[in-house]
Amino acid sequence: MAGSLTNDTWNFAAITAVWEGMLVLSAGLLLERVGLLALCPMSFAGVGVYTVVYLTQHESLPLPLMLAAALLAAIPVGILVGGIALRLRGVNLAVVTFAFAMVTSTFFNTFGFPAQFSFDRKALMRPLVLTSDRDFFLMAYSVLILVGLLLSLHSRTERGRAWLFVRSSERACLATGRSVAAVKIEAFVISAAIAGLAGGIMAYQTLGSVSPSLFDPLQAISLVAVAVMVGAGSLTGAIVGGIFVAVLPIVLGDIGINSTVSSAFFGIGAVMVLSKGTGGMTATWPWIRRSPAPGVSAAPSSGSGTTAQTPVARQVGHREPAGSPASGSVTDACALEIQGLTVRYGRVMALSDVSLKLAPGVVAGLIGPNGAGKSTLIDAVSGFVPSYTGRITVAGQALEHLSPNARARHGVARTFQTCRTMPELTVGAYMSVFARHHVDQNLRDELIDYFELPPANQLIEFVDVGTRRVVELAGALVARPKVLLLDEPAAGLGDLQSISLGNKIRALPMRFDCSVLLIEHDVELVRSAVDELTVLDFGVVVGNGRPGEVLKLQAVADAYLGDTAPANPQSMDLPGAMAAGDPSAQASR
Repeated sequence: MAGSLTNDTWNFAAITAVWEGMLVLSAGLLLERVGLLALCPMSFAGVGVYTVVYLTQHESLPLPLMLAAALLAAIPVGILVGGIALRLRGVNLAVVTFAFAMVTSTFFNTFGFPAQFSFDRKALMRPLVLTSDRDFFLMAYSVLILVGLLLSLHSRTERGRAWLFVRSSERACLATGRSVAAVKIEAFVISAAIAGLAGGIMAYQTLGSVSPSLFDPLQAISLVAVAVMVGAGSLTGAIVGGIFVAVLPIVLGDIGINSTVSSAFFGIGAVMVLSKGTGGMTATWPWIRRSPAPGVSAAPSSGSGTTAQTPVARQVGHREPAGSPASGSVTDACALEIQGLTVRYGRVMALSDVSLKLAPGVVAGLIGPNGAGKSTLIDAVSGFVPSYTGRITVAGQALEHLSPNARARHGVARTFQTCRTMPELTVGAYMSVFARHHVDQNLRDELIDYFELPPANQLIEFVDVGTRRVVELAGALVARPKVLLLDEPAAGLGDLQSISLGNKIRALPMRFDCSVLLIEHDVELVRSAVDELTVLDFGVVVGNGRPGEVLKLQAVADAYLGDTAPANPQSMDLPGAMAAGDPSAQASR
């Protein structure tokens, strides 16, 4: 087989593999790192080709400047496509970008490239030092390696790590104080720049005689399939993908099989990868496969909870605050003040005229049965409720009309009811994203030590679910918030670990200078950790004050068990809830 193929064929394929690898990387980084399915890398490459051929007809620039021009020319197009696609994901984004690819393909087929059909066109010439295909390949391959290394460095920055937040949960990204729109635009800009650079190399490979048929939208689908199959979010995946795209059709053609069959091969490979969830064939290679930190077992721990090994007592003391909202604190002294908060979802009243004050240095609890409106309240404070009436202030500053990421920058940090940590990141890398600008390594290490978390270099992938919730809590504290909103942080923890976490939450205001609003179904944890307690039922406050007093209220008992609540609080099926204020119940523990 190989004997029927000339050296020129293999040289051409080698160069093609380079720019095809760049295109696979352009599509792969959007898909793997940001979760955006875009079908327009060939369109960005076409802009690069067009730019180089156009400049050839008007200017005589050296190759590095030509490639730089191809890269820069694709960036505005990337911003345009990214801006159009800001509110789109999945299939909707794929349809829009495919439509854009069809438009550009039609343009190239109709008008061609500058002077393409003119007899007086100027030929595109390579520099004398790169006249041989071998030398040009080495130059192009060096450019690909440089691009891959720069992307690798970017992925290690806080900005690069934020891409994974967008892929996993746009809400989680906003909660770090970062703009999802800015992350998406940045990703499209980098993707377009890489594809534009690939187009520049393509133009020099063919000396400007590029066929418009190369930019058929179906080519983009094949590229995305290859990106999925090989795992093209990395340099290794890009190189492997480029080789597949460039070499496989030649090999198939040489043995008498239609080269278009390669597209079917890529599609089947992509389906197999997606069905197994492996992250691409290169993800299993030894130098890419993620490993646990040295000295840490790769297997998740068998029990839920943090890594703490020291036994803790079930009953812990309760401290009374020096000053609390119930004792008449003024508005200016409030870390968080909610006045008349009302939230409707259509005809459903999620919250009705809810008011709450959280003084500086206080841990307040918010409890209630399922559907009471607890998470809605946190969503409203943190900006995830699109419309509400009422007033919310943090340290005296009104939060109305502020986006979720703007509220995070103004001192509102939160965790979520479901864990939103990123398995690909280490504990330390995940926490550093919340710093936004400069990572305080001392604070990060202090938090890891305080919550008895795995080491900073431990991959979250190898951390049990309960500990991941605590990692999320620690990450929120890296931002040094004024108000910390915790939505069921003890979910997945065992009893002993929950009480240990309750002790740590109780000390957060003094240790890390923030006020805390804690939502938990574990009423024992809430009772042991909070200074003030508010109870919601059907979106209405039915109790507010000191925990021991609030938990005795009949309205609170009715909220949990209905109007037929038993007279004896100890008989309730709520561990420690109503009995918390009963001295005999406390003595029995």
